[in-house]
Amino acid sequence: MATKHILLDTGVHTTSNAAVYVRWEDPYDIHAAADPGIVALPSRSAIDFMLHHIGASSWYEIPLRSEDMPLDYQRRSRTSWMITV
Repeated sequence: MATKHILLDTGVHTTSNAAVYVRWEDPYDIHAAADPGIVALPSRSAIDFMLHHIGASSWYEIPLRSEDMPLDYQRRSRTSWMITV
């Protein structure tokens, strides 16, 4: 268990609703599941609710620092958070 910080890197749904979307995923690249199956894709606001619920002290979404990032980060369908526990 982390004692101070956690880096959460995950795919996200681009909706503004606080929701977790469920879909089927085939393993097609390094960001995908290891085996075909059902995966959950949270929205950014759902991540905020989850982190608040588990009692994280603080968190912030890490902004893109350059355009030299994979397309899923540029399209905002994947992002990272720095979490203080």
